[in-house]
Amino acid sequence: MPFMSSDRLAKLYDRIGSLQDTQYFYEDPAMQVLLQFGDFGSACNVYEAGCGTGRVARMLLSQVFAPSCRYLGADLSAKMVTTAHEAIAPWSPRATVVRADVTTYHPDDGPFDRVLSLFVVDLFDPQRIRAFLDRAYGALSDSGLLCIGGLAEGEGGAARLISEVWKRVHDVVPVVVGGCRPGSVIEELDRDRWRIVHVERRCSFGLCSEAAIAAKI
Repeated sequence: MPFMSSDRLAKLYDRIGSLQDTQYFYEDPAMQVLLQFGDFGSACNVYEAGCGTGRVARMLLSQVFAPSCRYLGADLSAKMVTTAHEAIAPWSPRATVVRADVTTYHPDDGPFDRVLSLFVVDLFDPQRIRAFLDRAYGALSDSGLLCIGGLAEGEGGAARLISEVWKRVHDVVPVVVGGCRPGSVIEELDRDRWRIVHVERRCSFGLCSEAAIAAKI
């Protein structure tokens, strides 16, 4: 299963970044789960790993966060960083975005009481997922929450068929599916370090996602 390198992913999303938000129809159900159970309204300092266009950040800043809540976003793609920066400009300087590889980036503005990541871990091979989770663990406060969502394998019927076809396409030409591959978020969480607070699967038009909230042990 040839996952794309960070450099290739950055170049890909520099090209297709303007189309990123067209995926809202299957991404938003997972986001809604995280918003419902992640208690973002009480957050004081939030880090979003893989902020994309800043669509989620703008919604959180305008509708959910307290007026004093700080936000930091990071993304591999220069195009995404520029777009996100424009999206959150009304909330500067308490909201900012940096260009960084979230599997190696150590945010300086922590600790954070929420680390949010939507449809990012499905871009990475298992080694890079572990590296990202290590960074997330280190960035969170002791009472913080990891709120994470990604593509999931379908469990039956059309959803299962779609995820199997998706995986096969990814394994041959990953760029066609944006470098993403269905998997399981919670299977990647080390139970010696993380306690699962909530997990939920959602499917939309045959595409399934898994959303999980975890606390540090």
